[in-house]
Amino acid sequence: MVSWVITGANRGIGLAFVEELSADSRNTVFALTRNKPNSSALLELESKLKNVHVLQADITDVPSLRSVAKEVEKVTGGTLDVLINNGAYLSKERNTYTLDTYDGKEDLLDSDCETFFKVNTLGVIKTINVFLPLSARLHRLLSRKSSRLAQV
Repeated sequence: MVSWVITGANRGIGLAFVEELSADSRNTVFALTRNKPNSSALLELESKLKNVHVLQADITDVPSLRSVAKEVEKVTGGTLDVLINNGAYLSKERNTYTLDTYDGKEDLLDSDCETFFKVNTLGVIKTINVFLPLSARLHRLLSRKSSRLAQV
């Protein structure tokens, strides 16, 4: 059995990971989403497949991550094979803004940068810190990869 935790699992690449990995019944897939009631595709998979567990957590909120990690521990016996840090923030409305676009909107620029850093940097660090002890029990190497293509 290979256990997987996938953040940002409710749509896009995250959902595709869940669909692909859960097709193999030997995998146990933990799909993390910020808003479980609004994650209909995940909930449908969970209702059909015994190896999918949909859990609610915000990657910027350590208590919610710890709660999810405890659920993972219960199911896996205290270990985790793979963590896929897919959760991220990108403003749909302003993803093409340049500094010129923010001229006169410095407060908005500050807010966007703070949110981007909080989720995409600190959220990843917090997620790794919470789940690393489960992976360390298996003496595995944790790898973080990033790609602009993955953000499209």
